[in-house]
Formats: sequence, C-alpha cells, structure tokens
Amino acid sequence: MNKFEILAWGLLISFFTSAISGAVVLWRLARKEH
Repeated sequence: MNKFEILAWGLLISFFTSAISGAVVLWRLARKEH
C-alpha cells in the first residue's frame, strides 16, 4: 500500500467511527428523554 491508500483508509475509518459514535450518542439522548 502506498501513502495515499493508507491516508484514504484512515479518513474512511475515522469518518465511520465518528458517524457511529454520533449515532449512538443521539440514540442514547433520545432514549433518555423518553
């Protein structure tokens, strides 16, 4: 793998992890209100 592929995978993984964690936080907040 070259540096560009490693950078692309890093961005993709960080994007997915932040999206998943954000969804979990929103789900917990919505669940706590009810």
